[in-house]
Amino acid sequence: MKIICDHGYYKFFTTAPGELYRFKAAFGAELVGKGDYFTFPELAALEPFTLEGQDYGGLSAKASICADFGEVFKANGFVFDLQTKKLRPASEIKNILNFAESWSGTLNLAALPQAGGFYSGKRLLSFTGVLDKFFKICEIWGQEYDEDENI
Repeated sequence: MKIICDHGYYKFFTTAPGELYRFKAAFGAELVGKGDYFTFPELAALEPFTLEGQDYGGLSAKASICADFGEVFKANGFVFDLQTKKLRPASEIKNILNFAESWSGTLNLAALPQAGGFYSGKRLLSFTGVLDKFFKICEIWGQEYDEDENI
């Protein structure tokens, strides 16, 4: 299963039969269809625009923007929290991501990476990756970090 996380908005693309079932079994979370990808139901319910000061997924929007979901999340500083299944300000995510670097330079993690978490002192916001066929290892590449916030 391919994953694209764009500033905290998660998209999943199936590559083999049964992946949605295996995803639910591995992570205890359902995915629903939205266009040509799958995402969490809480993300599927959102619209690709915000109005400053208005409610957006339980948070007050910081910007008025109409764009793809990644740009909407970026403009507002939001990410989807994999634990609570709610939007949170990226600045509130404090967890450290413990990736193992592979020989090919990709990063491997035995879980879904939480957007907004820290790796090597930098806040991870976006990435592309794949889950292995057993849904035990997530291999990512093409990371984008928040250059303004480091630990």
